[in-house]
Amino acid sequence: MLECFKVLAQFGKSFNWARPFLDRKSSLDAARLYQFCRHIDDLADQKPPDYEDQLAAIKNSLSHQETVSMSPLVRDFKRLSQEYHWSPEVTKTLVEGVIQDTKKVVIESQEALLRYAYHVAGTVGIMMCPILGAKSKKAYKHAIDLGIAMQITNICRDVLEDADQDRRYLPIPHVSAGNIRAVKKHPISCIDLKVRQNIRRLLALADQYYQSGFNGLGYLPPKSRRTMLLAGLLYQKIGHRLLSKQCAWQQGRVMISSLEKLKMTIIDLPIQYVKLKVRPHDADLHRPLAHLPYV
Repeated sequence: MLECFKVLAQFGKSFNWARPFLDRKSSLDAARLYQFCRHIDDLADQKPPDYEDQLAAIKNSLSHQETVSMSPLVRDFKRLSQEYHWSPEVTKTLVEGVIQDTKKVVIESQEALLRYAYHVAGTVGIMMCPILGAKSKKAYKHAIDLGIAMQITNICRDVLEDADQDRRYLPIPHVSAGNIRAVKKHPISCIDLKVRQNIRRLLALADQYYQSGFNGLGYLPPKSRRTMLLAGLLYQKIGHRLLSKQCAWQQGRVMISSLEKLKMTIIDLPIQYVKLKVRPHDADLHRPLAHLPYV
């Protein structure tokens, strides 16, 4: 198995489950893109001694043609970028978003959260469009929204893990990552209540972005349409499962079992697939994203 597929299988379980619907070329290139994203995420999370220099070099390299001095992963990403004509503005925006994660993170507003989600996930949606064979650039706005929805789900699922890294993505005034960590010792507290309320609100917001993402799947060929619908449904299920557990974020990551994924593939996917219909993009969803690429 190629290394990119191993990385996807280990860290991108929802998309990896949905991937068999894709043709070989799209499957491979999506995994190559994921491997690069995982690499820069790991630099931000693990912080090796030269992580700042590495991320800065990666960002700068995206504007240059020369590839000899780059790492194999970055060279491969550059080849993908050239093949699919990705805008350098989009690829640099992705890396800038990851660089934000290397510092103490305190998101102060819903707008700031949405802009962050665009940087680290909406950009990936844009890059996935040509890999998946999107027939129109109208798909890009919907792809941005599906990426944002998935990132909001990640944030709601990983509140405790993020707080342990001094990151507070939930826009809760006067609540720090340290306050959130302290809830482990005092489970019943006003902080716990605020976090749960915020998660509920954000998951409702995520559902709006999921629906917008699904509204654009008709721009994709059938195989890609099935893949992204299933991946989106699996991710959305994580948020709904968290809601069903009263947003008990301090109990650790919510998981979807293989049996549940199989059920969703056999039963839910065909039902939702026949309901798919291209609908105009809701411009209100992108008002907080003003001046970002393809918005």
